[in-house]
Amino acid sequence: MTSENTISVRRMVPSARYSFRESVVRGVWSPITARVAALTYDGQLHLLEGESLTLAKTVMAHDGGGLDLKWSPDGRRLATSGQDGSVRIWDAHDLSLLRSLPCGSQWVEHVAWQDFSTLAAAMGRKIFLGAVESGEWFEAYSANGAITGLAWRPNGELVLTTNGQCLRLAVADRIPAQVVGGFNYPVAMLRLALSPQGTYAAIGCQDSSARVWLVDEDENGLAMRGYDEKVQVVAWDSGGQQLAVSGGALVAVWSFKNQSPEGTKPRELLGHSHLVVDAAFSPCGRYLSSVDKGGILCVWDITNECLSPVAAALNPVSFQVLGWSMDGSRIFTGDLDGVFAIWTMEDTKPLVLSQQG
Repeated sequence: MTSENTISVRRMVPSARYSFRESVVRGVWSPITARVAALTYDGQLHLLEGESLTLAKTVMAHDGGGLDLKWSPDGRRLATSGQDGSVRIWDAHDLSLLRSLPCGSQWVEHVAWQDFSTLAAAMGRKIFLGAVESGEWFEAYSANGAITGLAWRPNGELVLTTNGQCLRLAVADRIPAQVVGGFNYPVAMLRLALSPQGTYAAIGCQDSSARVWLVDEDENGLAMRGYDEKVQVVAWDSGGQQLAVSGGALVAVWSFKNQSPEGTKPRELLGHSHLVVDAAFSPCGRYLSSVDKGGILCVWDITNECLSPVAAALNPVSFQVLGWSMDGSRIFTGDLDGVFAIWTMEDTKPLVLSQQG
């Protein structure tokens, strides 16, 4: 610590960089190989080698722009969605197009894999379901408002959020999905993150709060308040025992080690002074990283009591996306200028961060 309003931490530097022509919309690391995929604002899908960020392949995925990107659990396929009203499935080895699944004329903002062959997508109020192998694709549900989040539970139920509802759906082949639970909330729900076991749904809301829903109960659950802005970042660790929440420059970590944090206070982490746009735990759950609009990347060791980051980096422009390699050895980011980077720690010159307040 250098003064009341600054902190000094280990500096992180990019070990590899690649510059795209447009800003990075999504970035995902392969679950089985040392490759990373990136979707850029111009609708192009890129495949890079994870160590060097050497470009392996680029294809035009969606005319008008790309919106979402997910790697299948077995690592063999990539699913993308875009402003052209379609979902597309790609071979993860060479980015050859396997399927083009039409949804309509609106933007398809969310895709979610249930397993290596079953996919859900959200376009406006509508949910589409399909089997990648057969190419079957049908409209399964229409919500009361635009869908803002979509995720599968391990038991095969689908959880979604809208501008005023959180629902869980039972789905079956070629049969319209049935609502089997959920709750109403009178504000827009902006972000959805399911715990790995599917027990809890963390929801970031327009009213500067987050809510945690015990999914098998039809109540709106625990309210987490006190954020400066609408909550757009919610992220679980791999064990479902810690939840990171951010609205504004504050990153708070709530413990679920005793099942529910009700009646407890979160750890409020130091390091950011601008709006936090993304956060992710390392695969082992020991570290939490986050990035903000001011170009700051922070990494905390959640196993100790220190609220300051163990390392940080300063980027010239706003970050857009953040993630970890599957082995937890590398952090990647994508920024507003289209620069994709892998970060490592530097032992020489420390980085001094200014704090709010």
